[in-house]
Amino acid sequence: MTLQDFYISQNIILKNGIFVLAIWASINLFFGILGILKTENEYKHFSVMNFCWNIVNMMIVIYSFYSFEIKNNITKLEVLKNQHFLEMIFIVNAVLDLMYITFGFYLQEKSKNAKTLLLCEQNKGFGWGLVLQGSFLLVFDFCMFWIVLKNGNLYNFGL
Repeated sequence: MTLQDFYISQNIILKNGIFVLAIWASINLFFGILGILKTENEYKHFSVMNFCWNIVNMMIVIYSFYSFEIKNNITKLEVLKNQHFLEMIFIVNAVLDLMYITFGFYLQEKSKNAKTLLLCEQNKGFGWGLVLQGSFLLVFDFCMFWIVLKNGNLYNFGL
């Protein structure tokens, strides 16, 4: 595998990951709108959280889609730096995902002592939304890390 082939394979992996995120975001936007219009109580707040969260996911998808470019004369150092950056970004994101899940469970617990019914419903709905989104992203980031790492092991950087 040449350096350019490896670099192209990195970009293909990222594009496929962005495609998966786009599908997830699209599904959640659709069901988020449906849930906002058709549900009440904590289910409505759950739908609001999922809708808003996936607006952000879709913005990431759009930005990523338009920022992909493949350089023709990339150096080994640039590819190595990119490989390290990708591995680190997915690990950092996985840690953030664990924080989202933890905060979602915290909101669930907090809902038990809410002073108003509205606050109780918001905490439950937003909490479950955070748990769902954080769980998906944790699996996504772990899979992307593993795929990027495995792909990086295919190329001999000669270090």
